[in-house]
Order: sequence, then C-alpha cells, then structure tokens
Amino acid sequence: MKSSHFCKLAVTASLVMGIVSGAQAAGSNTAKVTFLGNIVDSPCSVTLDTEDQTVNMGSSIGNGTLSNGKTTINNARTFHIDLEGCTWATEKNMNVVFTTGSGTTAATGATDNLALMKTDGTGAISNVSLAIGDAGKNNIKLGDTYTQAIADLDGDSILDEKQ
Repeated sequence: MKSSHFCKLAVTASLVMGIVSGAQAAGSNTAKVTFLGNIVDSPCSVTLDTEDQTVNMGSSIGNGTLSNGKTTINNARTFHIDLEGCTWATEKNMNVVFTTGSGTTAATGATDNLALMKTDGTGAISNVSLAIGDAGKNNIKLGDTYTQAIADLDGDSILDEKQ
C-alpha cells in the first residue's frame, strides 16, 4: 500500500508541474515549486512541537561555580523529544544520534566529541564547554548512536535528555 500511495503522489506532482510549465510558457511570470519530505518506514513520528527546539541555557551559572577545574550539572536544562503514532511490536528502545547540525562540527578543541560549544582558553571565561547528557548524568558523544528505553504512554513515547 505504501508504494501505491507513493505512485499517486508522484502522479499528482507530475500533473502540478505540467500545469506550472504551461503557465510559464504562456507568460513572463515564473513559479517555483519545492517539495519537502521523506518516505520513511518508521514505527512512529516525532511530534511537530518537539521536532525543532531551542534550549535556553540562561546567562549565568553562578560566581565560582566552575573555578579550579570544577564541573557542574546543577544548571542542566531538560529537553524532550515526543513521538506519536507509535506501533511497537517488539522494540523496547529508541536510537538517537545527536549532531551539531548541517555544515558544522563538534566544538573546536573537543577531541572527545562531547562538547557542543567550547571557549578557546583565552579571556575572562576560558575552557568552558557545553555538552548533552542523559537523565543518568552521563555525557552523550556527538555522532554516536544513543539508545534510550521507550516510555509507552498510550502509543506515544517521550525521550528526555539533559542539556
């Protein structure tokens, strides 16, 4: 059924493009049509409200919190990825890969590939980095597959992480 659905979409897209081409030949106006999307064989989907998130880290973690090589997770920010329409058969875990985004790499100087952001070691604030960790306070390495147990809530799932 999935392949027949895809064929219907392809035919519809072809008809639309045919109409646009005819309109383009008749006048000097131009049109641009962009199709976005993926065909994925997946047991569920990421909800629209959690597929593009911003995590506000604030502007201060407190005077002296990171002095003398200290680390802190006291200012961790929680974010979550919600899934919907899940049809689980035997799957008990969800795999996630965190990346820095298109065209960027891990933070400069982050040889362990854990830091999303790292200062360069000069100035008033130096050698400070930002990393992603799991609910157990373990760092998650960028680019590696991270496995999280699924919390099933009426066919939906929530993946919680700490920033």
